[in-house]
Amino acid sequence: MAIIHGAMFGVEEARMEQFTYDAKMLNYFLMGAFKLAAFLLFGIPWLVLRFGRASKVES
Repeated sequence: MAIIHGAMFGVEEARMEQFTYDAKMLNYFLMGAFKLAAFLLFGIPWLVLRFGRASKVES
């Protein structure tokens, strides 16, 4: 598949080794993306509910 896409964009077959698949780097990238998504989806709403309630209790 990479050779077909390389042909579409004009990459010679001799230079295809620069597009090697790095499983460890992809794994760390996806773990980081998962942690960021978890914080955005669960952490921020929790912070808003936690500290939004505190201001109402004082007044």
